[in-house]
Amino acid sequence: MVDGLHMILESGHAAPTTEPYKVKNTLIAQTGTRGKYLGMMRIEWNEAGQWTDISFNRIRTEEDRLKRVNRQLARLEKQKKKAVLAKDKGYKKLSAEKKQLVKSIKALKKSRDSAPEDKGMCKYTNLFHPLNTSLPEDPEVKKIIDQAIQKANEINQKRLAQLGLNEPTITLQDVAGSQKCRECHAAQMTVWQDSKHAQAWTTLEKKNQQFNEDCVLCHVTLPFYDADKVKAANLLLMLPKSLKNVGCEACHGPAAAHSAGQGKIPVARPDEKVCLGCHTPEHDDNFIFSEKVKRLGCFSPKQEVKPKVEQQEEKGEEKQKEEKGKKDEQEPSQPTASEPAAPESADPPTITPQGKKVKI
Repeated sequence: MVDGLHMILESGHAAPTTEPYKVKNTLIAQTGTRGKYLGMMRIEWNEAGQWTDISFNRIRTEEDRLKRVNRQLARLEKQKKKAVLAKDKGYKKLSAEKKQLVKSIKALKKSRDSAPEDKGMCKYTNLFHPLNTSLPEDPEVKKIIDQAIQKANEINQKRLAQLGLNEPTITLQDVAGSQKCRECHAAQMTVWQDSKHAQAWTTLEKKNQQFNEDCVLCHVTLPFYDADKVKAANLLLMLPKSLKNVGCEACHGPAAAHSAGQGKIPVARPDEKVCLGCHTPEHDDNFIFSEKVKRLGCFSPKQEVKPKVEQQEEKGEEKQKEEKGKKDEQEPSQPTASEPAAPESADPPTITPQGKKVKI
């Protein structure tokens, strides 16, 4: 770093928990992202012009993380009984994280208290305060943001016009589309249609962000989610309308082969890593996989989903049994080889509730 440059404040996509770090005697700090946080840095500056090596900020950062984990645990404890929580993977994970944070904070404080005092050195603390969505927007800042969004839209719309295509001609042949999934998974589709995933594209349009590639990536269904490859193929600008939402294949992967093979070729079962590709701390710092996955309406991990061929065979067998049952009701039962025929009688038999034949 340049001598005499004591601090750099940079803006980027880093999470708000990113801790300032030193390069020689230059302190590099991050702003909060997406306008969700108010950053506050307290600096004790003096004539020495040298930053201390003791990290007071790390303790505050860990304490903020602990507060967030405690809020998530409290929410789960309010929703569920203790017996249920004892088996909940998300709750267990948060509890383990809380235990680790408490241990880390204790160790950091011990290290701070035992370190030799940096007399005359410059000190700092850096905090991020989450902003409540009910706070009014600053008109001047909103104007700048709206102008930036409009400029990005114009640039990408021009790119799309230059491409001269309505749909990409490559890399989408492996994607079937959610409407194809409906043919075998009608129940799941009914739930999906009422989900936020199904409205993902609409939320972009309402905010005029449908041409912002950084946003579009997590609001559509793609054959893969490598940002560099997706942008290189111009997929985000040329997606057909049928893929402009977070559909089935956004989580389960491309399913054209699965559909063509009538279910014989299985699709992937998404785990937490798939969800965290979009539900990052930057966008959703309260995301709990075990809770959110229950809202999707898809089958549970223990539920068996049979291929379409098997389903059709079972339906055929059920239909045959049904037709046979109707035929049996219409025709009198014939004695089997092991059951001798009853002698004919002028008096017709009566069937009791227990099914026994008696004469009257």
